[in-house]
Amino acid sequence: MSSCRRILLLVAGIVLAESLSCAPPPLFYPPTWPGIQGIEPGDTPDRVIEVLGKPSGKVQGWWSDTYRFDMDYQIWTYKGVGRVIFNMFSQRVVETQADPDQTGSSIGE
Repeated sequence: MSSCRRILLLVAGIVLAESLSCAPPPLFYPPTWPGIQGIEPGDTPDRVIEVLGKPSGKVQGWWSDTYRFDMDYQIWTYKGVGRVIFNMFSQRVVETQADPDQTGSSIGE
């Protein structure tokens, strides 16, 4: 490989690396929530009911993971406690969100 070609590839690599590092920030940053005590990612619905009891409400779909939204989740809401997010396919806890302002009937209210 000629030195001219090597220099050209090096410059192209630097330009590519710079363009990737200048990606815009995500459009949405969800709030961060502490986890709910006694529930861990990977737990089953039976384990959640054992610890927290039956949920106040259930919502299908829209849960945000960093800046991505996905419809493959079921969210159980607990009034005054928070939310437990399950993957609908594996039926396992993905995340918990302790939120004392949770009404229990829906996500945003």
